[in-house]
Amino acid sequence: MTAAPADRRSCDDPSAAAPAHHPLIAAIEPWRGWLRPGEFTNWLGVRSGAAMWLDGTGPTLRDHWRHLRPYYRRRYADNSRPDFNEEYIEWVALAEAVAAAHKHFVMIELGAGWGRWLLNAGALARLRGDLTFQLVGVEAEPRHYRWMRRHFRRNGLRPSDHGLIRAAIAARAGRASFYVGRAVDWWGQCLVIPGQGLREVAGRVRRGIRIKRVPSLTLVDLLARYPYVDHIDSDIQGAELEVFAAAAEEVDRRVRSVFVEAHRPQNEAGLRDLFRGLGWVNLADYPGGETSPTPFGPIAFPDGAQRWVNPRFMS
Repeated sequence: MTAAPADRRSCDDPSAAAPAHHPLIAAIEPWRGWLRPGEFTNWLGVRSGAAMWLDGTGPTLRDHWRHLRPYYRRRYADNSRPDFNEEYIEWVALAEAVAAAHKHFVMIELGAGWGRWLLNAGALARLRGDLTFQLVGVEAEPRHYRWMRRHFRRNGLRPSDHGLIRAAIAARAGRASFYVGRAVDWWGQCLVIPGQGLREVAGRVRRGIRIKRVPSLTLVDLLARYPYVDHIDSDIQGAELEVFAAAAEEVDRRVRSVFVEAHRPQNEAGLRDLFRGLGWVNLADYPGGETSPTPFGPIAFPDGAQRWVNPRFMS
């Protein structure tokens, strides 16, 4: 995708036109309705537990819970379509992957957390009405994995019908050292990478984080379970190049599209070389740490965002 020129007018200029939503997103009416106490929903009606959303509004845990207290009352949610922020490109990738699916949709989320992109995919597949779907999530942080199973059930999906795997995705199978802890207020858990210290991984959020040996699974072994995968969404905090490079042949053989969040400049460059070498088509590539022009206006990307499609499946 060639990025559209940035709108040079100030955001404070009332004459500046708001960006238009992607047609697939614009076609969906945002979910509205009554929520159970302690729940949030997004614009698709995907339900999540309010307890996960400590947002840093105060210096102490008590301040966080004070902020969340209103959400533990029954309330009406009047949602709107997603904001034009760094996640919008991910929404577009997901919507187009579901729209392109034929009869059965298979998605893998690497570094799944509580499974939100899987659940978003399930909601989009349900809206289509003519798809069955298989959702595969890989997550090594113990509490996040439990939350993923819980949120599948919260959204009417049986975990046993899908593939929820408690493991780290890595270049080698077996066991790996993995940062765990601070599950409520930190989502950067990752493999311990040589030369990358805890300060670089977690910033100021370090107390309560520990290293644990966890099962590790390769992308090659994971893909062997599925003859065809419509979409992979990857956010694995710095291990992305090593993981995809080790599985390049199987990814090329079995996967239609990939959205990957890249966490270091060398990983961004390596992923470009990898997918270009496979002959894949690049639909989005925004460097981390920069504000880039996009078809939806200028967007700041804390991490790199790349989207690739396999030409052998584009028809």
